[in-house]
Amino acid sequence: MTTWSVVAILREPWPVLERFIAWHLAAGAERMHLVFDDPDDPAIPRLAGIPALDIHPATEAFWQACGIGKAEHFTRRQNNAMRYLYQRATSDWVVNLDGDELVYCREGRLSDLLARQPADVRSILMGVAEHVRRDDAAAACDQFRLPMWPGLSRRIYREFSCYMEPNRGLIGHTVGKSVVRTGLPSKRFHPHWLVGEDGKRIVDQKITAEDGVGILHYYGDDYDVWRRKLDYRVGAQARNRRNEILKALQGFLEAGDEEGLRDFYMRMHYLNARQVNLLASRGRLLEVDTAYPPLSELALA
Repeated sequence: MTTWSVVAILREPWPVLERFIAWHLAAGAERMHLVFDDPDDPAIPRLAGIPALDIHPATEAFWQACGIGKAEHFTRRQNNAMRYLYQRATSDWVVNLDGDELVYCREGRLSDLLARQPADVRSILMGVAEHVRRDDAAAACDQFRLPMWPGLSRRIYREFSCYMEPNRGLIGHTVGKSVVRTGLPSKRFHPHWLVGEDGKRIVDQKITAEDGVGILHYYGDDYDVWRRKLDYRVGAQARNRRNEILKALQGFLEAGDEEGLRDFYMRMHYLNARQVNLLASRGRLLEVDTAYPPLSELALA
């Protein structure tokens, strides 16, 4: 049987963390290699004893083992940690994820797709679908918008499209994440793909969420969590002057306009019935039943 595992560095509230772990264990992940960026994260003792979890508190000793210092920028620490875990994974394939991402397979399991791959396919880049909420009524299941072309983005967001159109109608990344064969010589594990020793990204095949396999991205899904991270994110990306969303958010922060921030957030992450229907009519809306077994049941399995 073809096996796969998850590698991730995490700093998430418990409900997000529980969903992330329970979903992937239920989906068939053989093992989850988890780095907790806060070595004193209260989730660590709660997860102790679950056989499928390989837990690494991010202590100074851990970062030394990864060949990097604890004070380095998060992205560098993330890349080093993921390469460290990738090199030690014992499954056939590995996928590098964030805590707000779920691997989605409409039919069967990821292991079925991986088992069908010829030996020369080293990596599959899985496209992304981004979670949206409704401002009019609760949906029967979770809804996700797919990357869209400029004309549709303008119709969906109207005057707000100046912020959404440059990123294909999404807020988070549009690239997706890669599932990669283990044992490949590599230079680093970039968040979206493995980089070979020659410095080139390893992407042999691509598949999109609308094709039935992808990444469900709950980016900025909770306002309070999003707001707590906002000052850091804006500061970390301050040099990206071409990002219209970033500039708008920076303006709200500098003005202390919390009401403006919340309204902007709602326009980014919530859709009304007109927008949902238009997305669905153009094949840009994905609906997924994201129910998963309780982690307590999976831990005993």
